[in-house]
Amino acid sequence: MSTFIFFHVFICWLISVASFLPLWLIFKKTKKNSLDISYGYFWLFSSILWIFVGMRLIFARAGYLEIDQLIFRISQIVVGGQIISAACYLSIAIIKRDKLVKIIASFYTFLTAIMVFWVLKQPFLEILYSPWGTKYSLSSLPWFLFVFLEGSLFLVVLFTTLYLLYSKIAKKIVSSRLLLSFSALLIYGLSGFLDEMAFSANWELLAVRITFIISAFIAYLAYSLEGYQENP
Repeated sequence: MSTFIFFHVFICWLISVASFLPLWLIFKKTKKNSLDISYGYFWLFSSILWIFVGMRLIFARAGYLEIDQLIFRISQIVVGGQIISAACYLSIAIIKRDKLVKIIASFYTFLTAIMVFWVLKQPFLEILYSPWGTKYSLSSLPWFLFVFLEGSLFLVVLFTTLYLLYSKIAKKIVSSRLLLSFSALLIYGLSGFLDEMAFSANWELLAVRITFIISAFIAYLAYSLEGYQENP
């Protein structure tokens, strides 16, 4: 195994460990309210996802591209779990109406299921291979759905984070935990989009993935704040 792949695997599994930290803290400190549970599941899926990414890099370097591709397809189910849990968290945090939250969650679950189905079924349009790892290009439909799902959630996170930040600067009553939680999602979402948009499987892809660690530590910080309360 080349040094490049080894370092890439290390970074992927470091993201997995970093993602587990806020998950552990959330389920240790909360009373299992729906807001925190949905946020915890997002980081659970993140932790699982990056284990898979590291595994498929090892198989790719060993020459088992079929296994690499299989793990990639399976990992998209985990990505779907991230999208659904993020949609639930955002709708609960912002809307706070059970019926509307269920409608939004059902909508994102339906579109995510279609995306995952087509990823599992359709062949790859392009396969990029380098000493740093592999990169797969999806067919148009699942790619469009991914951009729509993540893009819409990212915009919600972006504007909400800016609003919370403005309110904090204006010295209004704003939960620091909520602000940090949204900031972590914002960085993660931006990193995820750049990860998917990477046009090569070289060091640029690795550089983008390091930022996932930052988002996980911000999420951990959000739930480790002194004076933490169950309900923000």
